[in-house]
Amino acid sequence: MFKFISSLLFSALVFGVVAEEVPQTAFFGDKNAFKQPKDQGCYIGKTFYPVGTRKSMNHVELALYLKKTGYQASDGYAVMMRCLYLVDPLSDDHPLPKDRKFVWVAS
Repeated sequence: MFKFISSLLFSALVFGVVAEEVPQTAFFGDKNAFKQPKDQGCYIGKTFYPVGTRKSMNHVELALYLKKTGYQASDGYAVMMRCLYLVDPLSDDHPLPKDRKFVWVAS
């Protein structure tokens, strides 16, 4: 039992040291998925939202419901969308940042 625990602790120590020193690209290569410029994302009107942002698309209607009834609407009534970009499922990598098409998807 002692041998098992000591080997487990040694493995955790070695893995922890290796994981901190080796960059992510060493394991996966220089993939486009890691390249995400801050100035790319989705728009609603003229308002910019970065990739990964979740937004309630019917927050005005939910506020009117609260004002009219005095009660908060159920969470199920919220239409939540997330800003993402399209990826070809047959490709081995994400598209280059300049070639990405950004869309709102249900989340």
